[in-house]
Amino acid sequence: MTSRSIPHHLAAIPITIIVAALAFGLCASASWAANRARPDFNGDGFADLAIGDPDEDLNVGQEAGLVHVVYGSAGGLTATNSQVWGLNSPGIQGTAAAFDLFGAALAWGDFDGDGFDDLAIGAFGQDVNSLDFAGAVHVLYGSPQGLRAVGDQVWTESSPGIVNVPHAEDEFGHALAAGDFDGDGFDDLAIGVWQKDIDAAVDGGAVHVLYGSHHGLRAAGNQFWNADRAGIVGQAQSGDLFGAALATGDFNGDGFADLAVGIPGRKISDADGAGAVQILYGSSQGLRAQHNQLWSQDSPGILRSSQALDGLGTKLAGGDFDGDGFADLAIALPNKDIGSSADAGGVMVLYGSPNGLKAHRNQFWCESSSGLPGAADPGDNFGAALAVGDFNGDGRDDLAIGITGKTIGAAAQAGAVLVLVGSHQGLRAAGAQLLSENTPGIQQTAQAGDEFGHALTAGDFNGNGRTDLAIGVPYKDVGGTADAGIVHVLFGRASGIGVSGDQVWDQETLGSGETSEVGDEFGDYM
Repeated sequence: MTSRSIPHHLAAIPITIIVAALAFGLCASASWAANRARPDFNGDGFADLAIGDPDEDLNVGQEAGLVHVVYGSAGGLTATNSQVWGLNSPGIQGTAAAFDLFGAALAWGDFDGDGFDDLAIGAFGQDVNSLDFAGAVHVLYGSPQGLRAVGDQVWTESSPGIVNVPHAEDEFGHALAAGDFDGDGFDDLAIGVWQKDIDAAVDGGAVHVLYGSHHGLRAAGNQFWNADRAGIVGQAQSGDLFGAALATGDFNGDGFADLAVGIPGRKISDADGAGAVQILYGSSQGLRAQHNQLWSQDSPGILRSSQALDGLGTKLAGGDFDGDGFADLAIALPNKDIGSSADAGGVMVLYGSPNGLKAHRNQFWCESSSGLPGAADPGDNFGAALAVGDFNGDGRDDLAIGITGKTIGAAAQAGAVLVLVGSHQGLRAAGAQLLSENTPGIQQTAQAGDEFGHALTAGDFNGNGRTDLAIGVPYKDVGGTADAGIVHVLFGRASGIGVSGDQVWDQETLGSGETSEVGDEFGDYM
């Protein structure tokens, strides 16, 4: 078994994307509100929370991985009926092994159309046919009792009917996103294979797409996308990492989900690792090359310009920030230098239209943007995580941005989260919130190296019509256990994210029988 290999210019930040299906934007208009309570694995109307813990050892070696599922209720998330899933769980296909990294990517969608959301789980370290880190994706299906092992699926590039074949270090399942790309009422699943070699382009990267049906995800009609596919704007380059991040949203409002693909290693002009994002649009035939777009900071009309190692496309999130019925796209560049502050980070926002994403009204946000609290400092990594939700319930989505390297008081790299508020004009600085473990009312205290905001996700966990925010703090010490990790849950209110009545979860408070151990990093992925 080999160890993980992450390109040096991206190693400082988590790249696996979880936000795609959590963007609440699979179709235009009214579906934004309808999806606010999701993912809902047991169909009770309260959003549920899946927490990846890929660093859990499970007595089989390092980083075998687990996924915890916490169910929503009128009082918020509750330990009642919480679940723990791993490759050693009864009824689950496969056997846990070291470095499987089960839970290092998550996405939800109703793949079989039965009204219960299902959960796709990336295990990109899993061996396939003795090929190290070829990768796999496991799918658990929802029911009135929540997720269950019955009918679970395992997908790899060696699954019958799947286009292409596995290779060592491909890392199939490194990123996941769900959306109904063909508009048939069944959600489909996009799977990032970011280190896939594309002809001579080493680590050029690719994306597989599996389509949903009455029987769940199926191989029939599956697609294999990469930057060298016919009709795609651009060309595969070594180190592109096409598929490192994924997000969905109906950017042109035609009723079909579209797919945004992060390419954070793409060389733009002479700037190595500046990064780019490819947009594939949905249709009645599924995703297609027609009208695809390639966006970078050097695209006409875009604010700022490409710099080496910016990593544009490291994180992605879709949401309707201006409430016009067209999904918009937030794109992180957490390694962007801001003035003299190296790796301070930024977030680019593109707005949707009948013709898809456009440069018109695009925004660039950083900690030095006018009207925002705080300032850009070296190593802040603003944009290390993204999540979208209507936190104040005004019908327009808001954007939460992780700032994992932020110093809080004297605590270096304690981390923070900035929340930008949506409006008719799009995201705005007015009403922005800067949250940390030193914010009055929030439990715990900021400590050096915590990385509050390392992972973010959103859902209406208490069913009050406003989205709530879950914040991973994977390097938090629990008791005397170093880097055991916790998850904060802050609840949405008319005034935005509330800081009282918050919840703090770790493996022991869930009552799952799992204990907090050194280096578990609970809350690393959500």
